[in-house]
Amino acid sequence: MILAEKIMSLRKQLNLSQEELADKLNVSRQSISKWELGSSIPELNKIIQMSELFGVSTDYLLKDDADDEGVVTTINLENDKHFVTLEEANKYLDLIKASSKKIALGILLCLWAPGLFMLSKGLEEVNYLSNLVTKIIGFGGLMLLVLVAVIIFVFYGSKLEKYEYLEKEELNLQYGVEAYVKREKDNFENAFQLGILLGLGLIFVGIIPLCIYKMMGGSDYLFYLFLAFLFLMVGLGVYFFIHYGLVNEAFDKLLQLDDYLPKYKKAAKKLEWFYGAYWLVITLIYLSISFLWGRWDISWVVYALGGVLFAVLHVVLREFVGKDK
Repeated sequence: MILAEKIMSLRKQLNLSQEELADKLNVSRQSISKWELGSSIPELNKIIQMSELFGVSTDYLLKDDADDEGVVTTINLENDKHFVTLEEANKYLDLIKASSKKIALGILLCLWAPGLFMLSKGLEEVNYLSNLVTKIIGFGGLMLLVLVAVIIFVFYGSKLEKYEYLEKEELNLQYGVEAYVKREKDNFENAFQLGILLGLGLIFVGIIPLCIYKMMGGSDYLFYLFLAFLFLMVGLGVYFFIHYGLVNEAFDKLLQLDDYLPKYKKAAKKLEWFYGAYWLVITLIYLSISFLWGRWDISWVVYALGGVLFAVLHVVLREFVGKDK
């Protein structure tokens, strides 16, 4: 058989349509059709990829006179696993490294928004600007920063959408991908730990002035100023958490570690509704305390406590839902 006939035969052995095979090889359906018609020849990297997908040698695919002894009777690829090539893994990691900074910036802006509002309240206390101007700066600035953050989330979220399967589907990595990703993760480990320590340090520095104020007292102007400073430093700290955390998480997704073990992926699908509802409630509590009661000095604690509680619930629920029945 020639290459075109072998591709068609092996595809049918897997009960795959041309569209499904194209998706697994990250090519168009038209490319598969042309290969099977013999009007075009796959690139070398695609031939290597197909040899692993079908469980055959490259010699079997390329040599017209190769017999069926080169065919492995058990196909390596399970239909419910997504095949990931080295090229695809590289593209994903490059995109994450670039997007993580922008997404972290969006989170930073969301935290700086109430900080700007607190600064405007401080200016209002000392009559530095008129009430109208301070309100424009406070509410207008808050809404503008949040709007920019939302645009960032939507834009980069859409770019990452095509890789959602990494956290939802069981993966089958091309030969060499696992070793490559492990090496990249090891090289990144020191930067990751340094980024987390830097983030913690910035948040700690942000809390100190407010603690001193609580112990020694002072004018309302200082209270709002220190609160604005707290949001500034927390925003910077969280920036490092998000940036380095997303990159490290990308390695875990590809290697299917921790939260991305196959059994936990199945559990996550079942718990998506709970996670969404949980953070909606936390956000409503935060907004209620902040705007209805005006307690910006303590409302930020809602997210801190909510995060700790979420971590506990997440571990307990994923173990319960993800356990073998």
